Amino acid sequence: MSLSLHYRFNLLVIFCFLSIFYQKAGVAENAQDINLEPAPTWVIYYDVGAIDDIPTDEVSNGLHYHMVDNQIQVTKTGERTAYTRYVETIVNQSGLESSSQLNFNFDPSYQRFALNSLFILRDGQRLDRLQSAKKSLLNTESELKKQIYNGSLTLNVLMSDLQVGDTLDYSYTRYGANPVYRNSFSYGRNINWSVPLNIQHLRVLWGKSKPLFVTPINATPTINKNELGEFTEYQITQLKPQMVVTPSQLPAWYDAYSSIYFSESENWSDVVNWAKPLYQFAIHSSVKKVADDIQSQYPDQSAQIVAALKYVQENIRYVGLEMGANSHVPTAPEETLKLKYGDCKDKVSLLIAILAALDIQAFPALVDTEYTKLLKDRPPAANLFNHVIVSLNYQGKQIWLDPTLINQTGSLSNLYQPDYGYALVLKSSEDKLTSMAGPSDGSYTHITENYFIPKKHEQKVKLSVATQYSGEKLLNTLGRLERDGKKKVADNYEIYYQKAFPSLVSVGEMTVSVDDKEGTVSINEQYEIEHYWRTGDEHYEADYYPTEVRDAVFKPEQIIRTAPLALAFPNNINNHFEVTFESDGWDFDDEEFVEDNPFFSFHKTISFKANTLKLEFDYRAKVDHVAAEQLDDYLAARDRLIDEAYFGLLKYIKSEVSDNQATVEDEKLFSALQIIIVIYALGLLFIIMSWVSESRKRPEFADSHFYPMSGLKFLILGVGTMGLYDIYWTYRNWHAVKSKNNTDIMPIARGIFSPIWFYPLFSVLRKDSIERFAKNKVMFPLIAIIFAVAYLTITFASSYSEHLLVSVLGLLTPLLFMPFVLYINSINNKSDGAYKYNSQWKLRQVVALILCVPLVAYTLALETPFLPGDSVRTESQLLDGDLKFLYRKQVLPANETIQYFYSDAFLSIRDDGNGFTNQRVFSYWLDEHEGFQLEVASYDQIKNIEVEYGVDDSNTVITIKRRDSSDFMLFVSTIDGGDKLFFNMLNKLWKKNK
Repeated sequence: MSLSLHYRFNLLVIFCFLSIFYQKAGVAENAQDINLEPAPTWVIYYDVGAIDDIPTDEVSNGLHYHMVDNQIQVTKTGERTAYTRYVETIVNQSGLESSSQLNFNFDPSYQRFALNSLFILRDGQRLDRLQSAKKSLLNTESELKKQIYNGSLTLNVLMSDLQVGDTLDYSYTRYGANPVYRNSFSYGRNINWSVPLNIQHLRVLWGKSKPLFVTPINATPTINKNELGEFTEYQITQLKPQMVVTPSQLPAWYDAYSSIYFSESENWSDVVNWAKPLYQFAIHSSVKKVADDIQSQYPDQSAQIVAALKYVQENIRYVGLEMGANSHVPTAPEETLKLKYGDCKDKVSLLIAILAALDIQAFPALVDTEYTKLLKDRPPAANLFNHVIVSLNYQGKQIWLDPTLINQTGSLSNLYQPDYGYALVLKSSEDKLTSMAGPSDGSYTHITENYFIPKKHEQKVKLSVATQYSGEKLLNTLGRLERDGKKKVADNYEIYYQKAFPSLVSVGEMTVSVDDKEGTVSINEQYEIEHYWRTGDEHYEADYYPTEVRDAVFKPEQIIRTAPLALAFPNNINNHFEVTFESDGWDFDDEEFVEDNPFFSFHKTISFKANTLKLEFDYRAKVDHVAAEQLDDYLAARDRLIDEAYFGLLKYIKSEVSDNQATVEDEKLFSALQIIIVIYALGLLFIIMSWVSESRKRPEFADSHFYPMSGLKFLILGVGTMGLYDIYWTYRNWHAVKSKNNTDIMPIARGIFSPIWFYPLFSVLRKDSIERFAKNKVMFPLIAIIFAVAYLTITFASSYSEHLLVSVLGLLTPLLFMPFVLYINSINNKSDGAYKYNSQWKLRQVVALILCVPLVAYTLALETPFLPGDSVRTESQLLDGDLKFLYRKQVLPANETIQYFYSDAFLSIRDDGNGFTNQRVFSYWLDEHEGFQLEVASYDQIKNIEVEYGVDDSNTVITIKRRDSSDFMLFVSTIDGGDKLFFNMLNKLWKKNK
């Protein structure tokens, strides 16, 4: 029989078995076979109270829960009945969609399900829908994708007349418990939610003579204990329990919720005594034959253990028939061997039997793949486990084996086993959980990228990549190869590298090799890159990023948090680059960097020998999480790693430009500057001539008062001309005052010195207002004083500081004149006369704006990182792109921080700059003929530092004199005393480190 036919035959057997099982369980499609009955008499019916005060902004999935009620009764013989009631309001359409169908799961092999009540609360009415709602029993098999057949049924209740705003009140009861637990009771319940809840009731009626152990987790709820006849009652009521808001990226074992557990198991030995007998089987002859075959092939006992494990992993496929007691009772090993399928407990029983036939003692070990580390905080209970593996002791070492894993490889000494946190080993006298934590170096990724760089930059670069995986990453890689196929995986790898090199193409078949002894898988790829180099201003450049390492120390989505941040663990990564140059002339300094902290270790080494550059980036995670209070430390360590996990390569372009060509380029630049100067000169000449011409024929307006004009035009001209128009406007008003009063004043002088004459102008306008209206309509004198002081201060500050804030305030000074403008306009007729004439736009004013706006933009840009600026700066004030330029030009290494920096360039700091770090001083510039020039000196190379402070607008000159008698100069701006800050800090660091 072929494999496919064999597989189909087994599925047919499973289908027939399930069909018979469902028939015996009494599965029906008719509503008459569905139990509709009142709740048990022992149930307390709680009043839900008023249905109001719905926090609509906090609800999730369109539902608000008013009450959740769980009541459980356990009789003296262990019979179990569980009653549940929900009262929930449908807030929106999403809630209507989810509540219009109610689904209730139960296992018919040991449970009887009854729907007790179903009401709709609408407009004060209580509508009974228990009989009228459409009900169906469905065989859903929710775990079928996992090859698990649990035999559960789902009662589906379809509501036909539900509306947004309705409140559903429904209850149901499950009778019975899984007989596999032999009436051993345990129950756990969360007592806070991630959504708003008004009332939560939890009630347990305990009828057994044995004590019931109650264990709260992450909470101290009030538990009311009462004696009710033959029962002991435990009751908890929570009114509006606090919502749980959990951040993202939590460890799998972290539980932010509060819960309470009820269990009759006093200690873990009770659970062992329950579970251990389930795995007691005699060694069948068929199992003995498998063991004999293994023993004949592998004389070494450690090899026998691995062979037995692989036999079960590879020959027994995973299928779980977990109906009723079958959820925990394993199939006999010989039966599993015959069927060639089974779930975790079946595979474990078979593996233990084979090992026993090899005279190797092994035990089942119960684990939980969801609770993992949380298991140690839970009270002893039989239902806390969802998986079983094998435990054995070999040469004094605890060995864990999971026969459900696939693609596991390696010898016993390096066999990788996922850490499930804690396990309960089922052997006599075992009374505690055992930690599964082991060495963290068994799961790693080694990536080696080899680049061959030819002499000419236009030639193709060859890249070979060798990647080796072990442990969990091996399992994931082999699983991906089996699932997606080798070709698709190879295509994905090619696409991955094309993100860095768009012209990259594969030039050979990807090879995969598995080392069964070492437990590794190796993947090799071959590529060619047509356009390897990126073109810079005067160089070619390439970057090497250890992406796997950088991704391992990710930045959290939520920085402010009270819960731990999950880290991948174990996680060991080695990114190795080897760059071989065909041409000579390359030279690199050896470097080493170590970052060691409580979260990870990182080691970087750079070496160069025989024309080969080697870059090694090694990362090893130490923990699986970062505590919330340690997050700042982690982020700081991450920043240090990110700064170091990079290497930039530069190849300078040889100049092929002749002196004549360079002269032509210089002449072009000079010509452009000449054109700009001529344009501004002609523009200024036009403005002056236009104003003189207009002054001669400007009409007189006898009825006008002062100098009225549009407020919007005043603001545009004032801001657009950097306050120059304020001077002209002030001059025109003082000219009007002189003409009206025939006073001997100089309007042009008062305009030029408008900050001084601001308040006197207010006094004139206030006097005019009092004469006209018998009151001051301009503005309060105190405000005028404040405005005058502000105007004078801003004007004074603009003369001595070029700070961005001062520049912005200088542009906004026209706003101080607006009360004057508005008052003057209010006493003039806006429909004709002077206001209309002065509000019209003249060509000279437009030209003035065209000339001034670029100057305004440039002035503001000087105070941003986008232009060099006129003042001394720190590293935080430089653009990341400019810093990377300095790194690529080897002005300074990426791990040093610039203390102070100044550039005298016009448009870009890439043309000129000087500064210092805590290790060195540097100065660079772009020479017209020689290109990029650089002077660098470490502090121990400096003999003396001399300074000549600048006067007025001239730069301060700092001369760095080396011990070898050479020197170079730094040019630093005097603005805001930056030159003194610059020199004092430089001198301090030099004296400290020389």
